[in-house]
Amino acid sequence: MPAHSSHQAFSLVEVAFALGILAFAVIPLMGLLSIGLQRKRENIDRSVEAQILSWAQGNIRLRTQNSPASYSETFNESGIAAPDTEAIFSAEMTPRTAASLPGGSATLKSWSLEIKSLKREQALLGQHVVWEIQ
Repeated sequence: MPAHSSHQAFSLVEVAFALGILAFAVIPLMGLLSIGLQRKRENIDRSVEAQILSWAQGNIRLRTQNSPASYSETFNESGIAAPDTEAIFSAEMTPRTAASLPGGSATLKSWSLEIKSLKREQALLGQHVVWEIQ
């Protein structure tokens, strides 16, 4: 006479119920993951934008003494000036207006700074006005 084993298993209803609970928990988490990655990219862009803006403010006086016309520079993924072959971002500085301050001892000059991404569809990262007192 063969021996009967008493194996217990899950029924199809129990397995379907467990999969439903798992899907109910995992799908929203996957949605949060995509939002988190998007926010990470935006924060990286803001950091690079700030780095490029800092570079522009630091170099504006040197550039205006040598060549008062517009100029551009390319940057890597960290916002550091880089050759065109490694460039991910570009920045273009264009002179706007100059006005004498009261008393005539100084001139206030503004520059338009346009920062673009060279690798993504959304090309424009930001537009800024940089002020300089001469």
